[in-house]
Amino acid sequence: MSIHFQCHGCGKDFHVPETMAGTQARCNGCGSIVTIPVPGLTPLDAEATSPQFDPLARTSFNPYQALPAKPARLSNGGPPGTPPMVWVAIAVGGGIVALTLLVVIAGWLFSSSRASPEAPLVHSPDSVKSDGSIDWAPPSPGASAAPTYTSNPPRGYTPAPASAGGAFSPASSGNSANGGKDPVDAPAQTPAKATTSWSNAEPSETPSAPKTTTLVPAAASAPAPVSAEWGAGGGDEVRIPFDDDKVITFGPIGCPVVIAGNDVWNLPTNRLVQTLEGEYPKRVTTALSGDGQWFAAAMLTPNQQDTPVHVWRTATGERVLEVPGDPERFADLIAFTRNKYLVIGGRDSNEVRVWDVETGKQVKSLTFPGSRLDKGKLAFTADGQYFAAVSEKQLVVMKTATGKPAAVMGAPLEMEYAHGVAKEPRRPAPDDAVFVYAWLQDLEFSPDSQELAAISTHPRPRLLCWDNRGKLMLDEPLEQLPSMAFWEHEIQWLPDKSGWIISGNVFDRATKRIVFGVRKGFGEELRIHALDRDRLLGNFPHSPGELQVIQIPWDRIHASLQAMKDGSPAILSPSQPVSVNIQLTELRGDQQETARAIGDALVKRLARDGVRVERNQPSTFQVKFTEKAGDQLPIYERQSPFDFRGHDTGRRATEAKGVLVVELLVQGENAPLWRDTLNASNATSFREEINDATVRKSMLENLASNINGLNIPYFIPKSEDLLALPVVLK
Repeated sequence: MSIHFQCHGCGKDFHVPETMAGTQARCNGCGSIVTIPVPGLTPLDAEATSPQFDPLARTSFNPYQALPAKPARLSNGGPPGTPPMVWVAIAVGGGIVALTLLVVIAGWLFSSSRASPEAPLVHSPDSVKSDGSIDWAPPSPGASAAPTYTSNPPRGYTPAPASAGGAFSPASSGNSANGGKDPVDAPAQTPAKATTSWSNAEPSETPSAPKTTTLVPAAASAPAPVSAEWGAGGGDEVRIPFDDDKVITFGPIGCPVVIAGNDVWNLPTNRLVQTLEGEYPKRVTTALSGDGQWFAAAMLTPNQQDTPVHVWRTATGERVLEVPGDPERFADLIAFTRNKYLVIGGRDSNEVRVWDVETGKQVKSLTFPGSRLDKGKLAFTADGQYFAAVSEKQLVVMKTATGKPAAVMGAPLEMEYAHGVAKEPRRPAPDDAVFVYAWLQDLEFSPDSQELAAISTHPRPRLLCWDNRGKLMLDEPLEQLPSMAFWEHEIQWLPDKSGWIISGNVFDRATKRIVFGVRKGFGEELRIHALDRDRLLGNFPHSPGELQVIQIPWDRIHASLQAMKDGSPAILSPSQPVSVNIQLTELRGDQQETARAIGDALVKRLARDGVRVERNQPSTFQVKFTEKAGDQLPIYERQSPFDFRGHDTGRRATEAKGVLVVELLVQGENAPLWRDTLNASNATSFREEINDATVRKSMLENLASNINGLNIPYFIPKSEDLLALPVVLK
């Protein structure tokens, strides 16, 4: 009898004798170390024996906040061989945006809606109060035989380390093992113990050594951190004026320079030290070396072939290198490695050109196994010995000197959602990783080069992290990440690896929570950069016309995290249940259906933070919902997504709109402690018959999706000595 299984790295099929169950072998397709499953174990149990699988990531994920529906052709989305379905859409305005159409067609071709409806919440008749409002909560255990809603269990909250010496602090630095030679033009060296190491092979073992991956320190060539002495006043006085027309360029953590337009600012002294000669266009791709000595800028805006790249020496302001454009190439990605090598790559080519800015010559061309290179999809280790790149279905770490693969990163988890219902994550089919990597927005090695982190937006914003053996250590949804346009999300490691700065939000690694964030106004562009573990530099809401430094209040954040873990008295906390009261006015449909849609969505949203809902609690989320009719729109029938014109049925449908106000009320307080307002509207494309009921149903689904994205605090203490979490800078 044989065992059939797939490699978790590349998805290759294997058939092996049953006698090999539980043993480990190397995949001859991608080189990954795989554990052969034991017959009789469930798939998740089998995965748990694999070194690529992270049991900590097996949590219940939550519904993805879908974007509001746009006018688009409907896609069937059914499996091959199903009978054709009539394609129906509400026509809005005149034409339909081509980009939206392509997105819908892609969804039709690749969607796999596997709906698994959860049991709805129920409430007994006595939960309807005399004023007509509804107290919404899961029924008491054993009170009814009706199906009940089961919320996700609260996560464990281990406080983050209070200093750089905590559980995630990097190893001590060692000496470079390549004798000072640069890996881009030197033969591969045998790494010593203190060098960067990336491989899917198991670490060498002795009989007494445990089977664990040992992180080795970074090479000494990594840039040193900025001194803690910031000018005369410790750095809080930093003021760098700029306007929206200036390009702001930050270097990696430790870089002592920031470029604002043509101005070169020295951060430790808070002085304007130089002005770059000449000009470069606005809104172009730029890069700054880790030591701050070199600045590079594309001379054309993105998405253009034949784009030259110019390099300046920041100390003198002179332009020292002009890399000519190529009529057959793009310059989508510009980066520095080892403080002297400029890397230029782009789409439609799997070749990356490397220039030595000191000599002004091209020294090497690197190739990777992908078909194109986009912004955010290439990263180098601090010592330049390895680089990471996307290769269609895989994320691969390559040796810079030889261009050969060193490690294949473990496949991301599948985060399913169908009709607003999130499911348990599991290993995806090999093709599913294509979309996760296609929507990769940023990719960064850790300061010690021993881990690799990425942020993707498929199927929702998520943070991924791998160790230097390719094991997936973290795959966490980022439900509260602010929406950004296209590839604008950025990720930056904190120096001690205790977390990340993600688009202006501080994500704590120990608790897997956003603990500090900056509220982004509509149309505002935030430029926020970590100077070190404790300080952020950026154009914060209180300083829109200049870059300033603010302190992250780590001591108070850690105290609040510890108080939340200990169950200290709180207004809102995972240890303190809350009530939900729903008030409905001017409804255009069934009251029970409306209350269930709102109540279920809010309970799920609170459960994501571990907050339980029970009746008669001192803290109450009061929800007020008002509904109204919108415009009447014509209904068009289409037979396929390629039927651009469609057939006017002569029928019309009335839009459904709603406004939801959510407030956190506390006994003894006259005003709400927290408040937010949501708008909801119906979809414009349907898989089912269009009538008032289905139009209204889609509006309620949109409302539930918006509730899922509410930025609700997950901890509000009663003590004034503690902070509400997350800390939000407004």
